[in-house]
Amino acid sequence: MTKRQRRYYANNYQIVSDTSWKNFPQIPYDEFYEDAVFNWRIPSSQDCVIRYTNLKTGKVEERTYKNRGSAYKFIENNIKTHEFVVVDHESVHILTPNPQRYNNDE
Repeated sequence: MTKRQRRYYANNYQIVSDTSWKNFPQIPYDEFYEDAVFNWRIPSSQDCVIRYTNLKTGKVEERTYKNRGSAYKFIENNIKTHEFVVVDHESVHILTPNPQRYNNDE
């Protein structure tokens, strides 16, 4: 059984880099933050996006999943060594092996 290769996604860095700064309109930070944070969009063909950080090396990687079962399996296998930010169509979740305590009176 052969291993499937990942699909190549074209990188358009050079086109953006060669474009004049005048072609990118400036917007106030508050508008940018509101649009980027409160109005995220992922393609309808994807179920969730997981950005995970290796707690030992600090390396950050990202994966997209079309079905939720595969995402759950990946998180279960790596929850002890990684920190996760999971974005789906409705919400953003932060998963960590050492969760913060809320409403702790100590």
